[in-house]
Amino acid sequence: IRGQFFIAITDILNAHYHIPINYIRSWFSIPEKITIDMKFKHLQRMTFNKEIALKEEKITEDKKAITYPVNLTFNNKKYGAKISLYGVNLDHVNSDQYSMRIKLKKGAIMGMRKFVLMNPKVRYGLYDWFIHKLMRFEDLIHLRYKFVGVSLNSEDKGIYILEELFGKELIGNNRQRDGLILIPKRPLKIYREDKLLLDPSTVNSVYLIKKLFKSYREGDLHPKQLFDYQKMSRFLAVVKLVGGEHSLIFDNIRFFFNPITGRLEPIGREFNIKTNIDLNIFQDELYRHLLTDPEFVTLYVQNLLRLSQPEYLDNLFSKFDLELRKNERF
Repeated sequence: IRGQFFIAITDILNAHYHIPINYIRSWFSIPEKITIDMKFKHLQRMTFNKEIALKEEKITEDKKAITYPVNLTFNNKKYGAKISLYGVNLDHVNSDQYSMRIKLKKGAIMGMRKFVLMNPKVRYGLYDWFIHKLMRFEDLIHLRYKFVGVSLNSEDKGIYILEELFGKELIGNNRQRDGLILIPKRPLKIYREDKLLLDPSTVNSVYLIKKLFKSYREGDLHPKQLFDYQKMSRFLAVVKLVGGEHSLIFDNIRFFFNPITGRLEPIGREFNIKTNIDLNIFQDELYRHLLTDPEFVTLYVQNLLRLSQPEYLDNLFSKFDLELRKNERF
């Protein structure tokens, strides 16, 4: 019936009206669906730990470290996987749509082996989805980010956000050669560092980037010798445009060490809505050194002006209009 009605209304509108068909098509969008099946005892334990996290008012690392075997079905194909709780703040566990980390044993879903399923409210609905589209529009490294339907042991859990996790699939999807992904904490952390140190082809890169990053924080290395100025200035301009300073805190921001350019490129996530606490992040030397270099500030201001032009925004919204309308329906 849905299909017949769609054909009928499309024919009528084509013949008599000038309403864009893409807009009408968005009315009939159905999200892709991921089906999760797991043993009842494992589901009970995961749900119990979720409730304990709520009671204790924190999601501890030991609870997130517990994984459970599951079977996933997507587009009629089955995958073995491990599932676990995910998140830092309690909004990840304070509803029946609690956040889950998925790691496939083999294969990939939409090109991803690792991803998170979250209640859309955790990422402010369409807010983060649109910013990831903006990141892509600006040729910056972006996460794959979709709205999907989820069922868990035959129970319909509604619409979830699927957000890609960091890994080589992310880098490959952004048309980059595999390289190091950094977490700019003290001390600097690198994804899969233990394995990289055992690999003769990457061990020197690990020690080099740690040395460079330390020198930069101490003010001994000029920021242009560490960062890709073009991409970093575009990224900070995007963050300012959308009020996404929350993405800059060290629990959220990641950097990709491009093996071709020898420079760091930002990877943004969890933009949310800025707070006064988030704005204080610019006092840290990671950003302060950049924003005291006149060359970088010039690029940053130029990008702010470019991104705030009405023509730019009109082009941006036009490009993603159909997807936006479709996701609004979800």
